[in-house]
Amino acid sequence: RQDEAQAAYAEYQAAMVNGDLRAARQALGALVAADDSNADYWIELGKVSMQLSDFGAAYEAYLRAHELDRANVEVLTMLTQIALRSGNLDVAERQASQLELVAPSNPAVPLTKGYVALRRGDLDEAERQVKLFNEVAPYDSNGKILQARVLMKRDQPDAAIALLQEQIRQQPSDAISLRAIASLFELEERWPEAASALRNYLNWQPTDQQARVRLVSFELRSGQVEAAADATMKGIDKDDVDALQSKVAEGGDAVDPSTDDEHISGRALTKGGDGGARS
Repeated sequence: RQDEAQAAYAEYQAAMVNGDLRAARQALGALVAADDSNADYWIELGKVSMQLSDFGAAYEAYLRAHELDRANVEVLTMLTQIALRSGNLDVAERQASQLELVAPSNPAVPLTKGYVALRRGDLDEAERQVKLFNEVAPYDSNGKILQARVLMKRDQPDAAIALLQEQIRQQPSDAISLRAIASLFELEERWPEAASALRNYLNWQPTDQQARVRLVSFELRSGQVEAAADATMKGIDKDDVDALQSKVAEGGDAVDPSTDDEHISGRALTKGGDGGARS
């Protein structure tokens, strides 16, 4: 087992040097199979899965790491954030409560509480949590993204978009703000601007295939068939593109316009999100 673990770790290191995230994840899978009791290995698997936008696998990896090291603040933070992105408010709240016990000033705590309040329609509480978040993380763009979502709920789309445009002007490489503003343009059906923002996002996150599928949809809705075809050359299955074209032609929703959250598999969250026993 030790020899298998050493070989897998060497393969993981080589894959990371070559920038091959999929090979790195495969090697990490072999590594945790050989040594299931090392929290650091599971954390690395969670990180790589996040980079590949496989949030279900990332959650499961971090959940196992939490079982092995319950006081690890990084792991609790990631569990909280992934649960929140999944839309599972109960799990997100529970994880945030655990995190608050060990790291009360961690910015993930007010961020999670703010999103929970937003999704439950308590906009005043959401804005209060934005202020608390900005006090502990004034340069983190997640606060502005949450504020923009509150503004959208208050039917102030122009103010929401302007807020994120200013954030991106100050930090052009801010991938999460680029993705968020693409979603705001999508909600407003401003397809060329949505496509432009998502193209910029993919410059910084080229492995996000879900975003690339959304980009094809935006290009098609903008009438940019050639641009959509170019996006398909980046690894999107042709059947997916044909399905998008059919939906756009029929006037239906090619993608879900309500959110840019990546929904993770129910299998991960049905474990309770609290570090319960693994099946």
